[in-house]
Amino acid sequence: MSEAVRDLLVRGTVAARAGDEKEATFFLKWMLDLDADLDQRIEAWYWLSKVSSDIKEKRNYLEDILAYQPFHLLARRDLTGS
Repeated sequence: MSEAVRDLLVRGTVAARAGDEKEATFFLKWMLDLDADLDQRIEAWYWLSKVSSDIKEKRNYLEDILAYQPFHLLARRDLTGS
């Protein structure tokens, strides 16, 4: 894991947990533009789905996760609730 990717993921998830949609989206989308591995992408998509106020966008992130990890319990639970 590159240091830059890890740093952006940490900043994005901290902002997401704090409920700061704008900051979380900024850092997580930036991270996705870099050379992140699949696990990092899945984590970023999950947190983007948590902060997104757009239902269609939220659903797309969750479906992206499930395309790679069909048994991702949190994504599956959130998708059925959205």
